[in-house]
Amino acid sequence: MLLCWKGLKTQTSNLPRVRNEGYSGVNIVRGNNIGIYNFYVDGHVGNSMMAIHDHPDFDRTIGQGEFVAVLNGVSFRTRHNDYRLVMASPNSTEKHAVEDIPFPEVPPEVMSKLLVKDQIAEMKEWFKAFAEQNHTVRDYRKYFKPVLCYLEGTWNTSDKFDEPFKSDRHALDASSWEELTGKLRFSTYTGTKSHSESFAYLPTTLMSIDETTGRPQYAQWNYRILCSPLQEDVPLSDLRPIEDLSYRVATGHSNDWILNNRRARFTFFEKDEEKFPDYTKLDRLFHTVPGLDNGPANLNQASSDDKILDMSPGSDQPLNTGYYHR
Repeated sequence: MLLCWKGLKTQTSNLPRVRNEGYSGVNIVRGNNIGIYNFYVDGHVGNSMMAIHDHPDFDRTIGQGEFVAVLNGVSFRTRHNDYRLVMASPNSTEKHAVEDIPFPEVPPEVMSKLLVKDQIAEMKEWFKAFAEQNHTVRDYRKYFKPVLCYLEGTWNTSDKFDEPFKSDRHALDASSWEELTGKLRFSTYTGTKSHSESFAYLPTTLMSIDETTGRPQYAQWNYRILCSPLQEDVPLSDLRPIEDLSYRVATGHSNDWILNNRRARFTFFEKDEEKFPDYTKLDRLFHTVPGLDNGPANLNQASSDDKILDMSPGSDQPLNTGYYHR
């Protein structure tokens, strides 16, 4: 029993330590550097930003390779992801219930053309209007809908072995958590790699102890990647490029070269941030994303006997903690 309690305290102390190091988010992607150049480690940028790539050969598939991330102090490594363009169910509270994100309609100005070549020419004008962010020419905002994709993780006390999320290309190469951990150990100790890119490091923790039997209860970390359609427009001017000095120095590329390929990384610019420093547009967008209770989630909680209120300016309503917030 004493050893179990020490394990609980150790795990609890490790999480704040990792959080305090400031490494939340994605911090390592699959590296390609070898030999004397291995100190040029691929952080969040390698062959692409966060291992993101294209998969037009698969339906609704967003390409994204393996990466190491930290969520709320938990460090873990994913399998090759290649997640699907699906959203949490807007109607069901069933765990991991998802639905396809509806595709927007084709502009009627395109569909009204009789010849395919004319439809293509008209569609090009819509893409041009979007690229130039000129909705006065053609109001692309009705048809070019932004989607926010996100990574979430949680501890599970069930012994059931679950795939984190649906992918048409990859799945965890194991039939139990023990088998997955064993294969990962072998890969780590020998310096080998899964050719199928289907290993993941998903930690286990001591969650609690039964006071009657003295038996420990363990929890298994798991994660998933989902997407959420946004109801408001996100202008391209909201996305500002960030200089990744570590990548640029290691590769010798210019800022212009990086900006024009998939290695570019952006920060979300909020023009009203000075006016509302505690509630930015990013806060507003993320508060439209539900947690594990999906769309119907309507939860709230108290802190030190005080109600937690919604963060939007002037609101006196309780915060719905069933949706993401900070």
